[in-house]
Amino acid sequence: MTWVPFGPAAADSPPPMEWFGRTHRAVLATGAERVRRCEFLAGAEGDTLGRMRSAYRGVGEACLGSLGGDPAHWGAAAAYLNQARKDLAGQRQNCLETSVVSLLQRLVSVHRTQPRSRVQITPASGTACPWGIDKLQLRDPVEGDPGLVAGPFEGGTRVQILGSGLVQVSEVYFGDIRATEFTDGSGFAGQFMYVCSPPNARAGKVRITVKSPGGRRTSPPGEVFEYSAGVSNSPNSECGS
Repeated sequence: MTWVPFGPAAADSPPPMEWFGRTHRAVLATGAERVRRCEFLAGAEGDTLGRMRSAYRGVGEACLGSLGGDPAHWGAAAAYLNQARKDLAGQRQNCLETSVVSLLQRLVSVHRTQPRSRVQITPASGTACPWGIDKLQLRDPVEGDPGLVAGPFEGGTRVQILGSGLVQVSEVYFGDIRATEFTDGSGFAGQFMYVCSPPNARAGKVRITVKSPGGRRTSPPGEVFEYSAGVSNSPNSECGS
């Protein structure tokens, strides 16, 4: 069975996103570490779980069942799946919630059709839910022109990147120039992040690209950062501090 991560989302992401990260780490761990993570998921507690408690516990039980084939774990997984469907009945679900329930349903289904076989989970590229950059804006907008996203050649302009799934970002580029100072969106529910523009010897507009475990995403064609000799950084930019 192929596993495509929901997020990306990290285990230390803010609630409730951290549960997606915990699930990802559990199903892809090996040996004793996998047992520990699956057991934690099967006994999932916390107010942030809300209506998804049964779904996560079910994935934990299926994870344990896939390790040793114990029918008790698979029975518990099936029971949690039924309860999750009741808990979510008639309620609108976001992409991440839908993906968790789908994973549990697929695990239970595979076991039912091949009860004597162990379920082997292998990673795949990409993510189950869309993510990327929606908009760029300055952390401190230029007075008189709040829509201008620009900075000087020497860099050091603090830019806010808005989007979804902006967690575990490992690299940011302004065109083909790598930025060295940024804060990813793990502490902001993946909805935005900050980056300081790197130096650039040429004037012009560039798109911003971010890299995370989910791959690479570039800002839309109309969302660009402009290097210009006619602007200066805000004294509150916080870059290089």
